[in-house]
Amino acid sequence: MKCLFIDKSDIDQVWNEIQYRHLIYHQVLAPGGEFDRVEFQRKMAGVQGFIMLDRNILSGLLKACEQGTLEETELQNIGLIMFWSFLNRLELSPGFAVQEYSTRTREEADAATELQKFQEIQGQYNPYIWRDVALKRVCNIPKLNYSGERYPTTISNTNGCYHYYIALASMVHLVRLIRDQSKSLIEKLEDFYQWTYDNVITSIVILVYAILLLKNKNGIKAPKNSNSKDVATIIKGCENQAWDLSYLAYWIRISQDFSYDKTVFFSTNDKLLQILFGYVLEALQSKEFDWARNKGILTKKECAAIMKVTEDNKRTPPIVDELFIERVKQVAKFEEEKLGSEIR
Repeated sequence: MKCLFIDKSDIDQVWNEIQYRHLIYHQVLAPGGEFDRVEFQRKMAGVQGFIMLDRNILSGLLKACEQGTLEETELQNIGLIMFWSFLNRLELSPGFAVQEYSTRTREEADAATELQKFQEIQGQYNPYIWRDVALKRVCNIPKLNYSGERYPTTISNTNGCYHYYIALASMVHLVRLIRDQSKSLIEKLEDFYQWTYDNVITSIVILVYAILLLKNKNGIKAPKNSNSKDVATIIKGCENQAWDLSYLAYWIRISQDFSYDKTVFFSTNDKLLQILFGYVLEALQSKEFDWARNKGILTKKECAAIMKVTEDNKRTPPIVDELFIERVKQVAKFEEEKLGSEIR
């Protein structure tokens, strides 16, 4: 085994930058993107883990290696994540980000190509390169000598996932509510919760996002171009937002899967997800809507209205299978059609 010698001051500086930039998240160890370093090292001693990369991080990594450079801050972020993962013996997982890309392009070859490039990056770049990038000692790296091969996989990456389709249908319905001037805020909250029970499956990430959005919480933005008069433009914004929320929903699901034998971290530089992360964790840990009431986000009356919808819809959640996913896809199409008719 080859030994690498890293100055302690370099390690400390990388840790400080990771903390300052809030690039890595964990439900317990870094709920706000900041670690207690001693506690992290104590709990991770002898424990396997990996970092789930969001699309922006993976795209930046691939682009940096293909071009040999990148915008300064983005390049440094990539270097920090790569070197920090090496320091802490954490694997990097690009799977969900690859699935997003290939779902958009509808090409399995795109997934196989990206996975192969990622594997070759792991082998071609040594930790010293990422350390120097992380500490801004260099602004260029050797370009990836890509083999041109495709990563062998039997997994379909072009069909999205149920988290995405639920989020997409939800985003389109939310946009319809935002554009509807006839409903009061309470009516919109009640409508969205009832629609969720009737059409998809409850997702803590989407429900928290909907509350924060409808209450105009700072930093929580509607899907891009929600006020456009062009349906296709609106749907594109909904698709982008749906993927962002899907990362968080998927990450929370696997983090809570006790059969999973690895500790899962999440890396993102997306401002919406960074803000939403803390609220979602509070919602998971609080009773009913205490998280929103205690922070003054929802009034007592608004909480009562949503709670009534929740109480009236106590039922066994649907089984998530292919039939369910197809039904949710149809719900998304129906919502798109309704949006189109309302715009016209």
